[in-house]
Amino acid sequence: MEEPIYQTNNVNFAIKGKAKPTKLITNVLININESFRSHTKYRPLIFLLSIALACSSFFTNTTKYQTAPRLLVSSSGLCLIVLLLILSFLDISEMYIPSKLCHQGLVLGLIITGIIGCSFSIEKGLSLMLEHLIAAKLFQVIMKTLSILSEKFFKQQALGLGDANLAAMGGGWLGIHGISLAIGIAFISAGLFSFVGILCGKLKRLQPFPFAPFISAGIWGVWLFEPSWWSQQWLYLLGL
Repeated sequence: MEEPIYQTNNVNFAIKGKAKPTKLITNVLININESFRSHTKYRPLIFLLSIALACSSFFTNTTKYQTAPRLLVSSSGLCLIVLLLILSFLDISEMYIPSKLCHQGLVLGLIITGIIGCSFSIEKGLSLMLEHLIAAKLFQVIMKTLSILSEKFFKQQALGLGDANLAAMGGGWLGIHGISLAIGIAFISAGLFSFVGILCGKLKRLQPFPFAPFISAGIWGVWLFEPSWWSQQWLYLLGL
């Protein structure tokens, strides 16, 4: 079977089922660069935002890993934000999230979780890895179920397989409580975005738009500020 070709402006690239991650990332970066050529006024803003997000990885504020080596936690966060930015940019430019990259991100998240956990004790590392693996599989199933239900009731797919895989990747990094909050943040922020877009005439009702940036924002927000902090904010907003 002929491999699918994705095209943007002057760049063609193929996503192969067995493509090497480095080749895929290189193609994504080329694609992003070509996309920005037609939107040069946004390039400095996006570049500064990317740098700011990368730098924010060194200011992780979570008691979960407070006693773990700071350099290990910060470098782990840097790996995570790079993955999230690549997946978000690819979804924005192509409406496509590569499953293989999400799966590799999930494995990386589990490995890093285990390493950080083992800095406390081997038992802690193993239990964290198991919890995060359960979170990944649970939310992959939940997102796939929501996708099937949306297609049944709205006659169109509101969530894609890539969104489910990205949620699973987030579960591998955040655990059950963390990814629950991240997905909640994603749906609320995407809902607000859709509402404002429809109100301003930029979006039509039920018009699909990239969801990866909202999932990524939720994952990154929970990674930076521990789940208990987010829970407190929700309770405060609800007046509880």
